[in-house]
Amino acid sequence: MAKTSETGHAKNVANFAQLVAICTSYGAIYQPSNSVIQLQGMGGLLVQAKDCLTSINSAEGIYSNALSKRGMVFNPFRKLVTRIGNALKSSGVSKQTKDQVAAIIRKLQGRRATPKISEEEKQAALAAGKEIVEVSSSQMSIDNQLPIYYLLIESTNHQFMAV
Repeated sequence: MAKTSETGHAKNVANFAQLVAICTSYGAIYQPSNSVIQLQGMGGLLVQAKDCLTSINSAEGIYSNALSKRGMVFNPFRKLVTRIGNALKSSGVSKQTKDQVAAIIRKLQGRRATPKISEEEKQAALAAGKEIVEVSSSQMSIDNQLPIYYLLIESTNHQFMAV
């Protein structure tokens, strides 16, 4: 059976509010010696937690919008990268340079240099006693792609200047 449970900041605040409500329901009997868990302290902390949750939700919306806008800015570069590769192929640069730029373009397009091993090949290797470990080669996040774009610019800039 699948385990279902809620997690996150909102759930933590809701659980804390429920704890404060339970402690409040005890009335005058609830008199802890530790000031941190007295009703007055927990009430203040609950107000702070709700304020923080509101701030987090607001900041997440702003952050999400910024990420979307950044993604839209980078979308046109996919076609440009292909055009750069095609222009370089038709130029008179060396095969080594073409291969180097093709590898950079492959990273930017999210393609693998070698195809993934099929399930049949994995099973055959396991039967032969060889363990196959595949590592993700994806470098599609903007943070990973920025240095690769820089590398593409530097590689192609020097090559087109030399032609």
